[in-house]
Amino acid sequence: MKKYLLLELCLFIVALRIHAQSISERGMALPENYQFPQKNTFTILNWNVEHFVDAFDNPYIHNEHEDVKDVKAQEEVKQKVAMLVKALREADADIVVLQEFESIAFLRQIAREHLADMGYQFFAGSESPDWYMNVVIMSRYPMGMTYSFRSLYTPLPGIKNKDGQPRTQININSRIVAQEIFICPDYAFLLTGVHLKAGRTEEDIATRLGQIQAIQYQLRQLRKRNKRLPMVFAGDFNSLDGSREIAELLRKDNPLQWHDPWQGKTVFTHSSDKPERRFDYILVNKAMQPLVRREEAIIGGLLQNDHAAQHVISDHMPVRVAFSVPVK
Repeated sequence: MKKYLLLELCLFIVALRIHAQSISERGMALPENYQFPQKNTFTILNWNVEHFVDAFDNPYIHNEHEDVKDVKAQEEVKQKVAMLVKALREADADIVVLQEFESIAFLRQIAREHLADMGYQFFAGSESPDWYMNVVIMSRYPMGMTYSFRSLYTPLPGIKNKDGQPRTQININSRIVAQEIFICPDYAFLLTGVHLKAGRTEEDIATRLGQIQAIQYQLRQLRKRNKRLPMVFAGDFNSLDGSREIAELLRKDNPLQWHDPWQGKTVFTHSSDKPERRFDYILVNKAMQPLVRREEAIIGGLLQNDHAAQHVISDHMPVRVAFSVPVK
């Protein structure tokens, strides 16, 4: 088994050298005086942090969870921020993907005021203009292109409206963002962060399947430019293990060839105080799989693995996966 994994990693590195494009070759540049972390591993943290809003009322968003107006609500925001900062310091992840987070600006402020020594310089997202549940990404590693799904209508396969026409939706596709991240000057992977539709009805399932259909089509188009494009697909999928949505992603004939680092294990991520189901995933494609350090794939474990403390932040468990940095 070890020989097989070593051979697979060697083939991956050869393919990387063939297909890699450096930052400069792509018309990009690093920030002045930027130094890549001198590490042989990097970690991705994925977490739905449940209604994580700032202490200011956005006049363009009308929702009681976002309308933080009284002193008690503002104190609750401060408490959640303090707990999140503690958890992020403990996780020490290089790349952080958060769902149900109000804005990039809020995350930048937290990083600037509370995590300034941790090297988080890069931020991305695709925010809704009139809703507060967004997917945001924070990284120590520089970012390339951002791909937004915000303006796409996606289908609800098999669902029709009152006029007998196929149903479509656009309202929650802002919660999908694909982001290039450079781990070294000549190696980038594509991280797609999502918060798919919640709910267990046939309409909810169809909405998620439509979102997955659109995401995978776009990722296949990007992969045509680089057949060995490494990809990570992370987020709150709102899909149970064994569901139609997960079966669609993990089917053997899927051209994107997703792999679950926890495959074959019983994993629960919801709720954080009494885990009994799985909604949260970090999947990798075949090109990324050799870098996965499966022994460092972790559910929960933050805030001294205190479920009650984690529940102060969210009803979801944090999910982490470590990867090896590609060897030149």
